[in-house]
Amino acid sequence: MVIIYTTFTKVFCKTTTPLFTALTPKVVRFLSKEVLIDAMNMIVDAMSMLVDAMSMLVDAMSMLVDAMFMIVDAMSMMVDAMSMMVDAMSMMVDAMFMIVDAMNMIVDAMSMMLDYSINDDARLEITDITGNLVGTYNLPATGTTMKIQSNNLQNGMYLYRVISNNVVIKLGKIVVMQQ
Repeated sequence: MVIIYTTFTKVFCKTTTPLFTALTPKVVRFLSKEVLIDAMNMIVDAMSMLVDAMSMLVDAMSMLVDAMFMIVDAMSMMVDAMSMMVDAMSMMVDAMFMIVDAMNMIVDAMSMMLDYSINDDARLEITDITGNLVGTYNLPATGTTMKIQSNNLQNGMYLYRVISNNVVIKLGKIVVMQQ
């Protein structure tokens, strides 16, 4: 027979398995050594499982911290990408203002580059979007650039066609924007 002191019993009675909650100093005196060793082994096993569970919890928390750092990195990359987008938009706005400035420089005449290859003289016809003829210009067989007096055209979209030997060889549109 083994006798366990009261202080030992109180500590383990309150913190371990239900087997020990019923133990009192009187009951412990009548337990055999093997039963007590088995009970102690169960306590050690339970504590080992608790340590394993705590280790798994620490691992899970470590993974959570790693995931949080990855999220912070991703957010930083998103901020960088957004900054680049803002820079690109700013450049686009600057380019638009340069285009508007260049368009505003055309006051009296505009040059129109046409890519055509013909052996005979041709003509350029400009119509408004309803099909009304606005202007006709002769195109020499040797040139590809011509000047059109823009004061004859109001702001808006126009259609053009290049005609040679009564055959339309090129179609397109012109947008006129003046101050």
